[in-house]
Amino acid sequence: MKQRDRPLTPDEALRNAHGLVDRITSFVSFSVISGYALDFGRVRDGIDLQALSFTTLSLLAGNLQLFVKEKTWPLLLAVVTLIWLLRYKAASRNEIGIIVSCFSSTIPLPEWKTLHGSRITRLLARGLIIIFLLLAGLVAHIELYAITIYVWAIADLLGNSSIQKNLMSLFQNPRYLPPNDDPLRELILRRRAVAFDYWVERPQLVRITIFITAISATILMLGSSGLAPNFPYKNEIAYSVLMIAILANTTTMGVWRRARDAVLHEIDGDTNELLQARTRQ
Repeated sequence: MKQRDRPLTPDEALRNAHGLVDRITSFVSFSVISGYALDFGRVRDGIDLQALSFTTLSLLAGNLQLFVKEKTWPLLLAVVTLIWLLRYKAASRNEIGIIVSCFSSTIPLPEWKTLHGSRITRLLARGLIIIFLLLAGLVAHIELYAITIYVWAIADLLGNSSIQKNLMSLFQNPRYLPPNDDPLRELILRRRAVAFDYWVERPQLVRITIFITAISATILMLGSSGLAPNFPYKNEIAYSVLMIAILANTTTMGVWRRARDAVLHEIDGDTNELLQARTRQ
């Protein structure tokens, strides 16, 4: 059978989806879209950039200063969003490999279609493209931004729930235990313990629920014009709440991932030592 004709393994399917994300979502694409949404082009209005001079640069600097002053909150949200999405994207790629490494090469992760919520997880991988591009274009429209990120948070909640159910089901199934004659058996079981601690025992769903609650409060506040038309600094507070929620969510995940990866790094070292010892025999 030709290589391209065989069914994709679960990790190959996910890696393909994330590969598409990588090709479309980047610092450059985010900057271009958000810059267009914020009308960054007007910084050069009335300035002939072909005739570079001290006066031209002074005018450009003045226009840029005015632009930053006028667009401070959307610019801050764009920076926070970019940090969050790029870190999320990188972490997702890494976590595919972690899950795959929790299974023996002789008894690998089962086929994609047999996993719980496989469609949701696959849609999340591709949906990240849409979310990435949408959020880049909505940083100046806080109401639509809040609604978009709310939809993503709900999808993320469903995705994490599916991962938890899959790990509990597969790890508890004797069929998918590494065989007794696998030299890496104990190391694989140690990896499973780390994965179980990170995805199941850590309050992942609570974390996302708190995130959703903060977004919901923002949406309600933004929609309160009829109840409180003179509510002061409503947009500024909405921007602040969203940025704090995103940064708190990202920081929490970063702390958990560093703790997880430190233990996995030790296991990787033990794995390399075992394989080298077997090679020398």
